[in-house]
Amino acid sequence: MNSNQAKTEIQGSIHQNCPLCGSAQVQKYQEKFYSGSLTRCANCKLVFSTLLPNESELSSFYNAYPDYPKLSALTIKRYQELLDKFEKFRKSNRILDVGCGHGHFLEEAKIRGWEVYGTEYTEKAKSICQSKGIEMHLGDIDTDAFPGVNFDVITSIEVVEHVGMIKGHMELYPKKLRSGGALYITTPNFNSLSRFIMKQKWRVITIPEHLSYFNSGTLSACLSKTGLHVDSIKTTGLSISEIKYYLLRKNNSLRVNQTAIEPGSENYILREQIESNTLASILKNITNKILSLLRLGDTIKIQATKIN
Repeated sequence: MNSNQAKTEIQGSIHQNCPLCGSAQVQKYQEKFYSGSLTRCANCKLVFSTLLPNESELSSFYNAYPDYPKLSALTIKRYQELLDKFEKFRKSNRILDVGCGHGHFLEEAKIRGWEVYGTEYTEKAKSICQSKGIEMHLGDIDTDAFPGVNFDVITSIEVVEHVGMIKGHMELYPKKLRSGGALYITTPNFNSLSRFIMKQKWRVITIPEHLSYFNSGTLSACLSKTGLHVDSIKTTGLSISEIKYYLLRKNNSLRVNQTAIEPGSENYILREQIESNTLASILKNITNKILSLLRLGDTIKIQATKIN
């Protein structure tokens, strides 16, 4: 699907069938933990927004995204840990970050000698990234993006939840990877403990920002169907400050949105305290292992490889 087709399909459209598997067996999503405006596919179990925003709504929304000119030390540390894991896949030396924002992750990769590529939705983000020496494509990953170029690694960090036409998006990842290359995806976990606690006030359910909602099973099955081999899948993280805020304001009508991890935010301060305390770090690792085992962590982290 090229960018012009994507724009035609997304303007004022409504999903009649599941956007992932095409099944017509879809119904309003309701359970004891949540009763809202989402739809669920009875076949592949994807939860999604039936209504797609039009091009004007998307442009207005993404152009209003805030600027983050400087990364926190903790975020840089996490990026470096991730890049360490990607070293074994480095052959052509090319890495693509889909939905790269202002290119912070790719800046770290470039320092380590990677040839860096990115995609973004707005001209503003594209221009910022190009000024950092990042090869850019405007819009979603599509057949027009970087023709003739295959990648050692593709990252998609907190992106797939933003995509309405999710099937075409997912199918393009293996087409852009070299044989033996790796795909790394993170996305909010719809089956997280946080959602079970906060229900309708779970901050992730935001339309038109988030349109597709995965759990570990639906995401793993989706990648397997594209021909990729799923190597690892984890669900980690629990926003204690966000849950605390929700519990303290339980009767307030405002949505919970206390998730910033920039320096000075409550979440950042808590993360910094944990990082600097050996016992707290051990407890955090144990908690993450339990959350991952039970598939209840806030974030799905999945790595897959192209085997042919």
